[in-house]
Amino acid sequence: MAAAAAVMMTVPWSSLVPVDLHSFAFALRLVRNTVTVASPLTDGLDVAHDALERAAGSWYTQLDRHPDAAAMEARGAFDELCDVLSLSDCTCADAALDRRVLRAAVSDAAGALMEFVAVRSGPPVPWEVGPDAVTLGHLMVAGSALSTVIAALDE
Repeated sequence: MAAAAAVMMTVPWSSLVPVDLHSFAFALRLVRNTVTVASPLTDGLDVAHDALERAAGSWYTQLDRHPDAAAMEARGAFDELCDVLSLSDCTCADAALDRRVLRAAVSDAAGALMEFVAVRSGPPVPWEVGPDAVTLGHLMVAGSALSTVIAALDE
């Protein structure tokens, strides 16, 4: 979970691009792979992951770029970060502490994501290229699902 939290904390929410959404989705998938019992946590992780992947794909399509190329780019960056973290033995010995760190990272990311959506939901600014309404819709679904993840991590 340390690798996932680290990725979540490195997403540049003020200058977000589609590849960042893929990176965040990979981090959620990594957390999901550590949870074996179906629960509200797994449901929230699955919905948020799917919504972020859809948002990234939609945004790349809007930019006339192939979403699969972006996913491979994000996966490469994510794998590099995981390698660095594994070499540095970045883990929490205490499972409860691991969960609190993850909860803080998800909470910060959810707040930043909803702020990003709120700012981008206004009238378009001609000199800014940002996500379209479909992408913003996927991001709102992801934000809602992250709220479920936060609540489940509190349990």
